[in-house]
Amino acid sequence: MDGLLAGPPWIPVWVLWLVAVNTASLGFLEHRVGQTVAASFAIVAPWMVGQAQFHGFTRLLGLPHLVIWTPLLLFLIRERAMLAPGSRVRQWVTALMLTIGLSLVLDTLDVARWVMGER
Repeated sequence: MDGLLAGPPWIPVWVLWLVAVNTASLGFLEHRVGQTVAASFAIVAPWMVGQAQFHGFTRLLGLPHLVIWTPLLLFLIRERAMLAPGSRVRQWVTALMLTIGLSLVLDTLDVARWVMGER
């Protein structure tokens, strides 16, 4: 938490949003998309916590997102097309896709910077 709070003030807000939009999957467990997102979050969250404990709050924290959320985003794109237009689940999937898409851009930049030596 110290590393999270030591950075720019928008980062804790962004992390809170990521947690909220992923946790919302629990409200859609009757849908395959809700189950899949909940499962991916159950993998990503402890991976990131463990990684932060081992490496600290570094740019490498984007790696779990890249590994898990890249295929998840492709899955969401396909699944969204099969959801009823205007439905709550489709609205949530749209918000999640935009969130994950932006996160993957930021995470790609962060991981690339880490690989290039910026620790």
